[in-house]
Amino acid sequence: NGRFQDSSKYRLRRRGYATTPKPSGLIENVAILGGGITGLATTFFLSKALPKTKITLYEAGSQLGGWIHTRHVDTSNGQVVFEQGPRTLRPGFPDGWVTVDLIHQLKLEDQILMTSSNSVAAQNRFVYYPDHLVRMPGSGTTFWQALSMLLAEPVFKGSLYGLGRELFVPQRDLALEDESVGSLISRRFSPAMANNMVSALFHGIYAGDVHQLSARTILPLPWQAERYQQSILAYAMKCILEGYTLIPDYDAHLNQQYQGFLNDETSPQRKEKISQLGESSVFTFRKGLGELSKRLESVLASKPNVRICKRTKVNSLHLTHGDK
Repeated sequence: NGRFQDSSKYRLRRRGYATTPKPSGLIENVAILGGGITGLATTFFLSKALPKTKITLYEAGSQLGGWIHTRHVDTSNGQVVFEQGPRTLRPGFPDGWVTVDLIHQLKLEDQILMTSSNSVAAQNRFVYYPDHLVRMPGSGTTFWQALSMLLAEPVFKGSLYGLGRELFVPQRDLALEDESVGSLISRRFSPAMANNMVSALFHGIYAGDVHQLSARTILPLPWQAERYQQSILAYAMKCILEGYTLIPDYDAHLNQQYQGFLNDETSPQRKEKISQLGESSVFTFRKGLGELSKRLESVLASKPNVRICKRTKVNSLHLTHGDK
């Protein structure tokens, strides 16, 4: 799926495996399984898009928010916020912009706490491997410092070899529809690189196993770059030298929507706050990340077409007669 379009910017065509239903009549009932942040956000956007549809959110536990779990502890010096799950959000394009739009609609801009991209915290990231903290190369790291890290630290084992090898790895079978992130990195770079550095990175972002996460979904650009250039690194270098950024069509459309959203925003204070988010590394809320799920629950509870069922476990699904 997908071809590069010959336009002012090279882009990918919309992915074929994501489809949008076009019902001939009104959808009477929708069930959302799981009250994590995905379920809550989906319910919120659906309730606005389908105001006449009855939407039921089912959650097996007693609390909504999924992995998000914020605790507040009172001390003699004030209240301390503890995050027992995800701690921050990223504002980056494109997914982060949907989150920014959600925050705007929930009127949570005034609660945002941002970490600047230039801060010490943003420029210093560490992985614990195998028995000590290892700083990851990044902003503020010189070439020689990065090279020294790659040669000395066990977590980077196989990285230099993998980077050089990638340029000559044969192209995958184009009939292959998908593979795991671990498989892609192991195949094109090295298994050590997939199991050490990349695994640590993706565990931190997705709390998932790289050998279970979809490469086509999470790494769409490397996935398509191999299809058209064979070497992922060669294609990345081509983009840099020719001065363009490769993005899918649907992300380009999202970019246009976001710019329109900023232009239509009437409050200068809110517009400035949202614009500042684009320059931050990560952000959270004054009362913790749980404020997002708490506000979503509160807003959804006030909607007449939404019903939230906690402590309701869904054990099985089956098609009714006549369904396909």
